[in-house]
Amino acid sequence: MKRVYRSPTANRGFSLLEVLIAVVVLATGLLALAALQASLARASSEAKVSSRVAAMLTTRMDELRSLGYGNPALDTGTTNLSCASGSPAWVCNARNEAGVGALTVTQTTAVWSSAVGAGSFAQGARANTGDPEFKRVTLSATWTDAPNSNHSLS
Repeated sequence: MKRVYRSPTANRGFSLLEVLIAVVVLATGLLALAALQASLARASSEAKVSSRVAAMLTTRMDELRSLGYGNPALDTGTTNLSCASGSPAWVCNARNEAGVGALTVTQTTAVWSSAVGAGSFAQGARANTGDPEFKRVTLSATWTDAPNSNHSLS
């Protein structure tokens, strides 16, 4: 009978240590993917809310532009709007569609005027009726999300 001798370099297969190292590397990769998935879901949710609020502010600005220069909605001053009794429906609708806990919209209107022929405008009512003027409207929204984090957008 012929004996077959195997050299140590001719061994085939994996040792238990190699398999354990491969399992640890694979588990680490899978845990990193799970953490990435959770982070992406959270960022997607925040982006959805921000885009809904931005769309609401854009729509409101378009409504204000269509009202005309002398409309009382464009009077000088600051108005705070939130979803409470007597508030406009567009604020409550935006809050419900975005799924946020609280939504407050601040509308600030300022008049800027200039003397005829002047090179710049200054904030304040015009001195003469013939002087040019314009109104600057700023809309800002602040809201609270599910984990009670505060956000704002202008």
